[in-house]
Amino acid sequence: MKFFTLILTVFFALSNTSYAMHRKNDSYSEVMAVINKYSKNIKKEKTIELRGYGLHHAGPDKIYDGKIHEINLSYSIEKKMKFEEARKLFYSIVDGLLACLNAKESIRDCFYHYPVGYEDLYFRLNFDYESKGYLSRNEISSIGILENEIMYFIVEEDGGTAEMETRQIIPDVYIGTGLSSKTRCITKKLPETD
Repeated sequence: MKFFTLILTVFFALSNTSYAMHRKNDSYSEVMAVINKYSKNIKKEKTIELRGYGLHHAGPDKIYDGKIHEINLSYSIEKKMKFEEARKLFYSIVDGLLACLNAKESIRDCFYHYPVGYEDLYFRLNFDYESKGYLSRNEISSIGILENEIMYFIVEEDGGTAEMETRQIIPDVYIGTGLSSKTRCITKKLPETD
């Protein structure tokens, strides 16, 4: 009887592990399908293109639980914009994405935190993604969300581009901030207040 119980315990443990791994793959596919559909719509409507993506299945403790802890997306648009116009566009994109993700009933269980909010995003919109240097003073180079903060990168000099610098967010992990001598950054906690 003890042997049978041991076999049953091992079987259920393996089944649960297999289910968690299978669910992780399913959650990636299901969530990316929603993101890709949304991305195709904004590319068609606003000429905004998805440049990079990733779904992180582990939290700050680096424990994989089969749930999505962070959505990492990067978009670009070849358009010059001043602060307020760029800000409105950025929020329309981010809020539209969050609305799509939160409206899709079938993917709720995919997320560690639901409803998905700004705190679950590492999101960036670049206005001069190829660094062609055509941006002018006081135009937005990029806007990003990271660690529940919004960062506006604003060109300081005509022809300014964002030369990549890095910022350490946790031990052994660095992110490109986009700061350079030709840009300045305004950082605000989210939700943003005027």
